[in-house]
Amino acid sequence: ALRYALRSDGSLEGPLGTTPVGPKTHSASIDPTTGAFFASSLDANVIEELRFSVLASEPKRVLPMPPGAGPRLFEFSADGAWLYVVGEFDVRLHALERSTEGFVWRSAQALCPAPVTPTDSGAHMELSADGRFAYASSRGQNWITVFARVAGGDLQLIQRVDSGGAIPRHFSLVELAGQAFVAVANQESHRVS
Repeated sequence: ALRYALRSDGSLEGPLGTTPVGPKTHSASIDPTTGAFFASSLDANVIEELRFSVLASEPKRVLPMPPGAGPRLFEFSADGAWLYVVGEFDVRLHALERSTEGFVWRSAQALCPAPVTPTDSGAHMELSADGRFAYASSRGQNWITVFARVAGGDLQLIQRVDSGGAIPRHFSLVELAGQAFVAVANQESHRVS
């Protein structure tokens, strides 16, 4: 992870320093509550939490995931109390709750109906703008899976919908003319559904 200073004219100064993160770092985000930097390490099966000052970084905190999860993408709930992580390898959406010790794994929900095959993998996830729903895609069986966030932030399956193509690598929740849509980029189909 590289640290840059943001100048008042919008340009970057630096890098001011580097901090190593785990192998196959796939995504990164800033914790809206603490300002800490989080990065998922697919091969190390962890999410790393780093805190930076202007000149240095503090020792990192490691959030282990369940064996075989392979954390790919993640998103914080708007209130910062929950962290949702899509597992590329276990094809699940994981819910981690903030505690005084950091985030603690609480549960996981399958993105595909059983049986999960070796060609299945978790790909992308997003929370709805109102924070009531979590959406996740799975490649292989090609689903967009919808979960409701229920009491305390846990997840309940609402439905699975065909992605409209092969290998739904990414999607976006969009609103056009007062209607909400999910636009799915299906990698192998070479189209957006």
